[in-house]
Amino acid sequence: MLDYIYIIGGILLAWIFFIAVSAGSQDYGGSQDYGGSQRYESFEEREIREAGKLGEAYAQSVIRSLLRLDDILLCNLLIEYDDMQAELDNLVINENGIFIIEVKRYSGVLVGAEDDLEWLKIHVSQGGNEYHKYVRNPIRQVKRQTYILSSILKSFGVYEYVKPYVFFVNENSPIRSDYVLNNVTAIDKALHNRYFDRHTYLDRWTQDFIKRQLLEMDESIRVD
Repeated sequence: MLDYIYIIGGILLAWIFFIAVSAGSQDYGGSQDYGGSQRYESFEEREIREAGKLGEAYAQSVIRSLLRLDDILLCNLLIEYDDMQAELDNLVINENGIFIIEVKRYSGVLVGAEDDLEWLKIHVSQGGNEYHKYVRNPIRQVKRQTYILSSILKSFGVYEYVKPYVFFVNENSPIRSDYVLNNVTAIDKALHNRYFDRHTYLDRWTQDFIKRQLLEMDESIRVD
């Protein structure tokens, strides 16, 4: 009788293990393409995605630590205008203006110019192997985000200049540019130093209005 119980128990455990493994294999790295078939991420794609998430989380914590009393921070905000959609990593609104901060956590060495469509990323593995990969130029990416956001603000009746930046977590931007932020000091200066733009002042009512309108848009896009 005892042996029979052990056998039944073993079968049940094996069945539970099989279900768990099957479920895990379906979820691991999987994504759906537009044709409905399942595509699995390569190790490199998964590594890049995870690195991006870590970079964004780090940048958000840094930006939060720099916020002053009345600063507004919106993260991972979806916006849309004229069939163009974008996701903003970080949008800061304060009396000094409106700031987009796109976050990039590239490893290795980047090669490219400000107006290039793509940049070359060179990564050397621990084993000494050199890998080359082309990535989208983040400067052009944040300029596109700025165009979309500026168009949305104008549709709200807000004619305010949007200041775009890219924060390179690993401080490895291939260019020097007004669009580039490489460290915490540079972020704080961009958000709070009015020396370079003394005429900019965004009143509290307008700040809150922009926040409400953009959050409503984000919610509407996610629902659709």
